[in-house]
Amino acid sequence: MVFMLLCTVLVMLMVFGLSLFYSGLTQRRSALTMLALPWLIFPIIAVEWFVMGYTLLYSTNNNLHFIGNFYFSCFRHMENRFFNPNSNSVADALFGGTVHAYSHALFTLLFKLTTASVTFPVVAERGRLLPLVVFVIVWAIVIYNPVVYWYWNANGWLKRLQALDFAGGNPVHTMSGVVAFTYSYMLGPRATDTLTHYRSSSTGFLTIGTIFCIIGWTGFVGGCSFNISLQTLMLVINLLNSGCVAGATWLTIDYIISGKLSIVGFCSGLISGLVVVTPAAGYINFWLSFIFGILGGLVCNFATRIKFWMRIDDTLDIFAIHGVGGLLGSLLTGIFASKRVARLNGVADIAGGIAGGWIDRHYLQLAYQLASCAATVGYVFCVTFMALWLINRVPGLYLRISVKQEAQGTDELYFGEYIQDFIEFLRVLSPDDYETEPMGLQHVELGQHESGSIHTPAAGGMAGYFDQILPHTDETFMMTEMKPNEPL
Repeated sequence: MVFMLLCTVLVMLMVFGLSLFYSGLTQRRSALTMLALPWLIFPIIAVEWFVMGYTLLYSTNNNLHFIGNFYFSCFRHMENRFFNPNSNSVADALFGGTVHAYSHALFTLLFKLTTASVTFPVVAERGRLLPLVVFVIVWAIVIYNPVVYWYWNANGWLKRLQALDFAGGNPVHTMSGVVAFTYSYMLGPRATDTLTHYRSSSTGFLTIGTIFCIIGWTGFVGGCSFNISLQTLMLVINLLNSGCVAGATWLTIDYIISGKLSIVGFCSGLISGLVVVTPAAGYINFWLSFIFGILGGLVCNFATRIKFWMRIDDTLDIFAIHGVGGLLGSLLTGIFASKRVARLNGVADIAGGIAGGWIDRHYLQLAYQLASCAATVGYVFCVTFMALWLINRVPGLYLRISVKQEAQGTDELYFGEYIQDFIEFLRVLSPDDYETEPMGLQHVELGQHESGSIHTPAAGGMAGYFDQILPHTDETFMMTEMKPNEPL
C-alpha cells in the first residue's frame, strides 16, 4: 500500500509538470489559463470517479465486454476488496488480491486526471471554458471509461483479445491525441494576427514542467506494476533511456533543419520518448528502449507537420506527441514485448500473462495491436466529433471565443489575472521612435487607444518609464509582442 501511495503522489507531480509544460508553451495571454486548467477540471473528474467512474471501469461481476456496472458506485462494497493484478479485477482478499481497492481507486483517479491534463490544453488561446466543462463530463463518462475498460478490465473485449498495453499507450496517449485532434478541427485555426512573432510565454516553465513530468512518469508507469520488483526497476530504466534518446534525436533533427539547438524541441522529444515506451515499459529489455527512443523522437518530430498538411491547428502538438507516439508505442509493443520480462513482476504473470510479441515468435500479437489501435481511434474520434458538434449547437455553448477576445487573451477574459504582473502593460511602438526617440514608448490603456496615453521621453530612461507605469497597475492592460529594435 505504501508503494501505491508513493506512486499516486508522483502522478500528482506529473499533473503539475504538465500544467507547467503547457503554460510555458503557450503565449503570455493564455499562460495562466493553461497552468490552472488541470486543477479547474480536477473536481469534475474526482466526483465522477467517486460516483460512477471507478465502478464502470473495474467492476467484474457481470458478463459485459464494453463497460462495467454500478456495483462499486460511491465506493460501496470496497472495504474488504483488493485489486488482483493477475486477473485485473477487484475481488475479496480470499482471491489473492495484493492492492487494497481504496489505494487502487486513488491511483487510478490520478491516472484519469493525468489523461485529462494531457488532453484539454487543446483549447489553448481560443477555446471557451464553459463548453469545455460540459465536454469533460461527456469525455469522462462516455469516452474514457469504456476505452480503459476494454484494455484493463478482465472482461474487456480488447483484454480478452490479448491486446497489450502496460501503462496507457492507447487508453491514455492515443485517446488524448485523437480527442485533441478532433477538438482542434472543431475549433478551427487561431486568428492570424495572434500568431505574428509567436513566442512561448516561458521556456523556463516548460523546462521545469518537463523535469516534473519525468519524475512523475516513474510513478505513473511504475504504479502499474503494483509492487516493487525487478520489473519495476527495469521499467524505470526503460523510461529514462527512451526519454533521453528521444530528446537527443529530436534535438539533432531540429539542429540539422534550423542550425540551432532548441530547448523546446529537446523537452518535446523527452516527452515523446516517455509516451512511446509507456505501453511497453514493463515488457521490454533495456536495449530495446533505445529503439523506442530513436523512433519516438524521429516519428513524433515529423508528425508535428501533420497539422500543416491537414490545416488543423493543434496548438500544442498533442496529437503529434501523444496521439502518434501512443500509436507507435502500441505497435512496437506487438513486436518487442517479451513474456520473460513480464514475468519479472513477481506475481505470476502480470495482468494474466502474455504470449509476447514477434520477439517471442508470437506473430499474431501485432495484428491484435493494430486492431486495438483502430478500435480506439475510431471510437474516440466518432464520439468526440458527435459530442462537440452537439455542444457547439446549444445556445451559449459555442466552442470558440471571438477574434477580439482571442487577441485579448483568455487570462484577461476569464480571470482578469496574469501569470506575471508585467503582462498587464500594453506597449505600442510609434514609427517615429525608430528615427528620433529610440527609448520612446507609448503606454495605452486597452480600449482607450485614442486617449489617456502616456508617452515616455527618452531622457527619462527606463526608470522614468516604469515610474509612470507602476501607479496604473490596478487597471487592465495586455502585452503585445516586442519589435526587433525595441529597447526592452
